[in-house]
Amino acid sequence: MPFRLIARSQGCTLSYTEMISANGLVRKTARTYEYLKTSADDRPLGAQIFGADPEIMAEAARIVADGGVDLIDINMGCPVKKVIKAGAGAILMKIPILLPA
Repeated sequence: MPFRLIARSQGCTLSYTEMISANGLVRKTARTYEYLKTSADDRPLGAQIFGADPEIMAEAARIVADGGVDLIDINMGCPVKKVIKAGAGAILMKIPILLPA
């Protein structure tokens, strides 16, 4: 959040959280929830989530929406090896059945 607020003070009108693990949100990992911290000056705010399991992704999206963000982005482009090995990020483009309709 501090970086987003600095960016906004320089004219940024829309900002996103860091990429947030859907598993971390569903498991209620404290460190993961830190990425969702925001303030009135940090609006509009988008949250980007990543994961591989459609049910966990859906639950994570509900958690993020209930947290009051203005939009949700599902990461389907991250090429980082550890993300791809987990079945998330860019690999989702190769598994269309997992993509949201």
